[in-house]
Amino acid sequence: MRSTGLQSSAPHPGGNHSHQIAPADDRWINVQEVCARTDRHRATIYRMIADGHFPAGKLRRGRRTWWLSTVLAWMDEESDAPPT
Repeated sequence: MRSTGLQSSAPHPGGNHSHQIAPADDRWINVQEVCARTDRHRATIYRMIADGHFPAGKLRRGRRTWWLSTVLAWMDEESDAPPT
């Protein structure tokens, strides 16, 4: 079993976000789904990874993938961050 420390059954401390999923619903997602969920272009995602501002995910069978829960947790953190 995989544990990321990012999932919790408790409400998100920053407010009522709908980005949490049950651990049983977690799955690997590809860059196309990451782009669709984050509303960012593929190049932007990879640039953010290089800059340390987005989870790197994992190479599986030559393709980069992410746990859905990791991307959703990043989205929650991003929405709670104060504007720069």
